[in-house]
Amino acid sequence: MEKEKVTDLSRDEQLALVALVEQLALADRQASDEEADTVETLAGEMGGDLYRDLLREADERFRDEGMLKAFLGGITSVDARELIFGFVLGEAEKGSIAPAEDSWLTWLSDEWKLALGPAADEDLGGE
Repeated sequence: MEKEKVTDLSRDEQLALVALVEQLALADRQASDEEADTVETLAGEMGGDLYRDLLREADERFRDEGMLKAFLGGITSVDARELIFGFVLGEAEKGSIAPAEDSWLTWLSDEWKLALGPAADEDLGGE
């Protein structure tokens, strides 16, 4: 089954998305208006209760970057990876991409074997 929207994702895949959105929003130690809008958009798509449950679970399970990265490495569905990565990259590109966000997006692109694309490469310090 092709995954086209966040509600098509499994619970673990939704957890990965919420955890990544939170990680990127806080990567530069402050959430911008665009990042707050991303959270609002995602919560609206998932439903506020589910989003809050997943956020709470992410905070409990992923106490450091290593734990989150290990979990993200376990997301194996290509469709889910593309949807999650596309969502976080698209949201990151709405504002300026901070160095810490760049680092996460580059790592995730490499880990999941997904291309950033020419526009994203330029935004993320690529050639």
